[in-house]
Amino acid sequence: LYRPYILALCLFPTLAQAESATVARVLDGVILPGFAELQRSTQTLSDAAQADCRANSPALQEAYNAAFDAWIAVETYRAGPLETKGQGLAIAFWPDLKAATPKALTALLAAKTQQSVDFAENSIAARGLFALEAMLYDPAFNGYGLTDPGCPLTQAIAADLAQTALAVNAQWKGEFAPLM
Repeated sequence: LYRPYILALCLFPTLAQAESATVARVLDGVILPGFAELQRSTQTLSDAAQADCRANSPALQEAYNAAFDAWIAVETYRAGPLETKGQGLAIAFWPDLKAATPKALTALLAAKTQQSVDFAENSIAARGLFALEAMLYDPAFNGYGLTDPGCPLTQAIAADLAQTALAVNAQWKGEFAPLM
């Protein structure tokens, strides 16, 4: 299926150069800036959660919405870093056909030990944007106060999300963009 295309690129170097220019334009104009914005916005989200982890915090909700918007801009670029170690699912576990996210969050809240040595070791259903969405907007989870287990869980999810976005952005810049 791809052999004629590869043969054409070998026989017609100008076509290969045009392809290369298109790839560079997409990388430099869309993909790399998009993942840089995802990294920036998730770090802002993590900082907001550390400052005020309550679900009704306007700054936290605003930061969440900005991070989600940044994710929407890059979610279609599933090749590369998003597939590495399931990082795309760690950012946005969806669809959750078996309601794993509420179950995982309920278990973490009951255990009151959300901040394991490495939060990334938790179920993927308890990580990322949709887990954080539940903590902020779902009445089954968003009624926590500053001293309740929901607060450190929200902070841990946000920090893990920022770390995942940092890793994905670094992999795009250092490994996958040059490869493309």
